[in-house]
Amino acid sequence: MSEFINIPDYISKNKDISNLNKTQKFIILIKGKILSLIINKTSGKFFSFLVNLLFLDKGKVYFENDLYTYEDYEFKLFYNNKRVLRPAFGVNNLFNELSEDYLLDFISISENDLIVDCGANIGEFYHSLIKKEKNINYIGFEPDPNTFKCLELNLKNQKGVDLFNCGLGSINSKLSFFISEDGSDSSFIDPGVNEEIKVDSKTLDSYKLGKVKLLKIEAEGFEPEVLLGAKETIKNTSFISVDSGPERGVEGATTLVEVNDYLYQNGFKLIKFNHNRYVCLFVNENQKEEY
Repeated sequence: MSEFINIPDYISKNKDISNLNKTQKFIILIKGKILSLIINKTSGKFFSFLVNLLFLDKGKVYFENDLYTYEDYEFKLFYNNKRVLRPAFGVNNLFNELSEDYLLDFISISENDLIVDCGANIGEFYHSLIKKEKNINYIGFEPDPNTFKCLELNLKNQKGVDLFNCGLGSINSKLSFFISEDGSDSSFIDPGVNEEIKVDSKTLDSYKLGKVKLLKIEAEGFEPEVLLGAKETIKNTSFISVDSGPERGVEGATTLVEVNDYLYQNGFKLIKFNHNRYVCLFVNENQKEEY
C-alpha cells in the first residue's frame, strides 16, 4: 500500500491493510502524507520533536552533534540521516525483518563463526545476527564516512568486531562514491545523485581471511565487482547472501543474472530467493554445509 500511494513504509508497517475499513485506511493515508511532509520539509531537532509528538509511542528520536538517535528501553541506535525512523515501530521487529530479508533462518550460525558484511551501514544487520548467536566474529565494511561514524558508535562495545571504512570491489583503488540524500542508494555506480566523494575500495581477497561462514553483500548495484574481488575468499566461504535488487545505476538494473552466473561458475548453488528484495542465498557445494 505505502508504495502505491507514496507514503512512508513506517506508517503501514505491521498492519494488515486488507482487514482495515475505509475510515482506517483514510487515517493511515492522512498520517502518511503528514509524515512525508515532515520528512521532506523539516530536519534536526524540529523534525525529531514532530515525529515524537505525532507518531512515536515505543521510543524517541533525538538530534545531537549532527546525528540522529533512536532510543527505547532496550536500544540506542545512531543514524546520520532520517533513516532513524526505520526502527521507530519496534527495534526488534526491524532486526527480525532483516533476518528474514537475508534468509538467516536457513543458515546455522555457531559460536565463533566469521560473518563478513559488505555494506554494513549503521550496523542493523549485526544486531540481526547476534539475535541468533551472540559470540560471533564480525567484519563490517562501510564506505560512507558519515555512516561509518554511526556504525562505530553502534558497535563500539561489541566483542569480536572489526570495522573498515572502505568499500569492496574488484581492485584496490580510490573510487568515486555517490551519496544519496537518505543514504539508502549510495553507491560506487552513480544512481543519479549530486554528491560525490572519493573513498578507498579494496578487494576482499586482499584481507586474506580464513574460513567465512557467511558473506552478506548489499552494494547498491556493485555486487558483481565485489564478487570479482573475492574470488579466492569465497572458496572458503560457506554461504553468500546477496541483495541483487534493481539498484545498479540510473536505470535501476538488477544484478541477479550476473551474480547467479558468477557464483554458479565458482561452485555455489542458489538455495533460497527472497522475491520481495531480490535477495539470493547461495551455498558452497564444496563445503557440504547443512541448511
